[in-house]
Amino acid sequence: MHVFRTKKRLAIGAGIAVLSLGIGTAAYAYFTNSGTGTGTATVGTSGAITISGSAAGLAYPGAAGQTVTFTAANPNSGNQQVRVITLTDVRACATGFNWDGANCYDGTNHTNDISSLGGVCETMSAAASNPGGVTWYMAPITANEDITHGAVAQALTHTGTLVMNDLAANQDLCKDANIAMTFATS
Repeated sequence: MHVFRTKKRLAIGAGIAVLSLGIGTAAYAYFTNSGTGTGTATVGTSGAITISGSAAGLAYPGAAGQTVTFTAANPNSGNQQVRVITLTDVRACATGFNWDGANCYDGTNHTNDISSLGGVCETMSAAASNPGGVTWYMAPITANEDITHGAVAQALTHTGTLVMNDLAANQDLCKDANIAMTFATS
């Protein structure tokens, strides 16, 4: 009897296996057809980022250039890319005064009198090569760096070189001046 039970169990097990295989195969059957559909998405926009630069060391006419390091702020909700950084303006203020975007400012008194340092101290070029004849020169920097959304002061890996050219004119007015650089990005 023991042999009969084993054969019976084997037969029942084989039947279940065949039935399962049939059901499993039926589960993979399907029809194909074509169709169409629509969907929507919203794309964000780019916004302004802020580039800040800082030159290391002191500048002297004809000396080796100063390394300028950059940080970027991106208040936007998406990453932004900085492709090229270009020096667009240089302002010179007397000792104790800093450029506030419109005037030299000492913290309490504004002064519009930057002409005492101006002229020779504020000439600049951002050409691809140093043209001479200007006090300040910095070639455009090809950065091609992504700025993370929400970044406050993300350090850029690319640097620039700010050169103070040695001019034929007297540059004594530039001594001890605080130099403010303005940059543009694309």
